[in-house]
Amino acid sequence: MIKLLKPQRILLLGVLLFALNNSDIFAQKANKVPTCANSDFSAGDFTNWVGHTSIYNKTTIPESSINNNDPKYAYYNNIGIVPGRHTMIKAANPDPFTCGNVLTLPPGEKQCVRLGNGGLQPDGSSGVEWQIDYLNYTFSITPSNSLLIYKYAVVLQNPSKFGLQHTKAIRPRFIVNIKDATGKLIDSICGMKEDFADSTVIGYKNCSEKDAANLGGINGGDRGDFVYREWTTVGVDLRKFIGQNITIGFETWDCGGGGHFAYAYLMAKCDSLGIKAAECSDNGSVTLTAPDGFAYKWLPDGQTTQSINRKDAKAGDTVEVELSNYGGCKSRLKSVIAPLKSSTTANFIVNAVTVSVNTPISFTDSSYSIKTSDQSKLSIVAWHWDFGDTASSAYANSTHIYKKPGDYKVVLTIYNEDGCTDSIIKYVKVLSNPLAIEKPKNEANSDLFVVYPNPSNGLFSVKLKKESNATMQVIDMTGKVIKSAQLNRNERYILDLSNHTKGIYMIKMNGEQQGMQKIILK
Repeated sequence: MIKLLKPQRILLLGVLLFALNNSDIFAQKANKVPTCANSDFSAGDFTNWVGHTSIYNKTTIPESSINNNDPKYAYYNNIGIVPGRHTMIKAANPDPFTCGNVLTLPPGEKQCVRLGNGGLQPDGSSGVEWQIDYLNYTFSITPSNSLLIYKYAVVLQNPSKFGLQHTKAIRPRFIVNIKDATGKLIDSICGMKEDFADSTVIGYKNCSEKDAANLGGINGGDRGDFVYREWTTVGVDLRKFIGQNITIGFETWDCGGGGHFAYAYLMAKCDSLGIKAAECSDNGSVTLTAPDGFAYKWLPDGQTTQSINRKDAKAGDTVEVELSNYGGCKSRLKSVIAPLKSSTTANFIVNAVTVSVNTPISFTDSSYSIKTSDQSKLSIVAWHWDFGDTASSAYANSTHIYKKPGDYKVVLTIYNEDGCTDSIIKYVKVLSNPLAIEKPKNEANSDLFVVYPNPSNGLFSVKLKKESNATMQVIDMTGKVIKSAQLNRNERYILDLSNHTKGIYMIKMNGEQQGMQKIILK
């Protein structure tokens, strides 16, 4: 028995965005290219970013450490990118000061920046010495880039073993601030984040100095263990600042006592702020995805995943999600489902639903995809077959041999030229014994007729050898007669199976004698 899955249908979303506490409605396109160039360092340099280096004010540095000839004082309020303190990262390697648990690139990204440094440097110098490092990015907010997403991972050396002399004010720290054109924070909660080196800070993990050293993290002495935060993604809703300039700034501060370091890996991205819908969906439902960097609450269902599947979606339906970012700021998005635009249906033909082990079985794709507006055809460009026994294929049409008996679920997944996908399931039964096709007693008599070439790509020559005439039947593996013909002795008959599914067929000859031979269409 063949069981079919219902075909998928494609729904598109027209997205309407509603700013919380703002009555303006901005029509958005969720796939619009962001306008804040190189915020993600995709250019491989610091274009559009402003670097700044400094040290703690001299009054906070012990008098015995002050040396006006010390090169580090040349960094005091220095504007510009400083090698070793603003470092482009283009390879994902385990950071030793995180016990190898943090890679130097965020997942899925090709580059980021390390702000600050730590441990002994290649030239033998220390990565501490009261260093403070800054990196800022300013961009104009438009409807197409009103979602700011930043990603960061932090390493802070924890000076707790040194006691009360390391008050919170001088501990290593990491700071993020988001300011408007006047230099004010955009919000007291969303616009500011500051983490201090402390093993009790939520979200931070510990790595001992010994474990870091075993992985190559040379610290230059017994200075303390480390706390680190793994890659974290934060989204910020900037819709109410459309038309204004916003600056995001990152800072890393070494210890105010001059002996413990801080650094962070970071990058930023811009996008339009909207709910995105998969172009293809299952059985009239639609998959909705909220933007990255938040916690989620879909209304009215209360689901908390980033993506949900809304069943029985209809044109005009409204969906809404509440967003909460890491800092606790909340906003909402709404989306209205647009009418059905196109449809994609997966299907295939199998030349036999019951076969015996070690018998080839053929699967032929018969899928289609069309635009509902004009019924024009969309091409199927990729296929994935799962034959249910761990084997698979990426061809449109495939032949497979099952080695063990059983009931197998065959899944075909297709992808059209727009990237839409659909799947269908059919079942085949594999028997341990050959199929019970009726065979004459003298089946072994292969001298009755000859077939060549065998296997063939479609054309077989069939010729009687002993009979004056006979009736030929061509039978597929289900036992169905697909062709028949009358043959005369010494006349060659051309059997054309080029329009049939590849696989195994039987030729049965009925005359004064009977005989049967297997042929293979490849």
